[in-house]
Amino acid sequence: MKKNLLLFGVALALLSFTHLHAQTTCPSPSAEIRIDVDPGTQVVTQTPITLTGTAERHTFPHPDCFEVDIPLTQSWSIELQRPDGTRLNIIPTVNPPDPLRPEVSVANFVPRQEGTFAVTLTGVDTETGFRASAQRTIRVTQPCTNLKATGKVTFLRVNDMGLGFGPPEDHIDVEVVTKLNVIPELNLGFQLRNDANQPARNGMLNLLRDGFVNNKTVSLDYCLIQTTPRRKNGILFRVELLLAP
Repeated sequence: MKKNLLLFGVALALLSFTHLHAQTTCPSPSAEIRIDVDPGTQVVTQTPITLTGTAERHTFPHPDCFEVDIPLTQSWSIELQRPDGTRLNIIPTVNPPDPLRPEVSVANFVPRQEGTFAVTLTGVDTETGFRASAQRTIRVTQPCTNLKATGKVTFLRVNDMGLGFGPPEDHIDVEVVTKLNVIPELNLGFQLRNDANQPARNGMLNLLRDGFVNNKTVSLDYCLIQTTPRRKNGILFRVELLLAP
């Protein structure tokens, strides 16, 4: 009798396990497409740019939901939008694939014109036809000249990342914009993002705010592209708060 009860208990446990196992719902397949840009997404013309892309599909073909990652066949495309609105397709140089890392693709190009470069990485599963893509935007400007100005802050603005400041032909990809009374025709800005420069940029914003609120004198170092007609928007890279009235 005890033996029969033991066997019945084992059978019931196996049945319960089988039922629970059958009820397991695996995650839906998904894709991961990522583009890394070196040295960054805001550079000057003639700066060599390396694009590192990762493209793979996450699948769960087994009943126990064990994940299987499938490398996707990758292709790059780059479109330049010039300041005047015209567009041009750019063909990058793609490195030979690494057999040890089939999910990674590396491409290179040198931007020789000013404008906005839209970089797209597309991954395709050749067996199923599955396709996914990701895009990064690179802003390329002409080399600039470092300048300095000392005066009073007359304007201070902070905007969402990606909005930037200025028209297409004189656009700066920044989150903070300020003006000085001694150069009223210029707008100077810098990025405020979650990166290695964030502590310094927070400090720059605090100094500008102090100067604006308390009408103190500040000294600004900035970079301005020298063209004809002259640009009115530049990149700010140093802020000093002075004791002078």
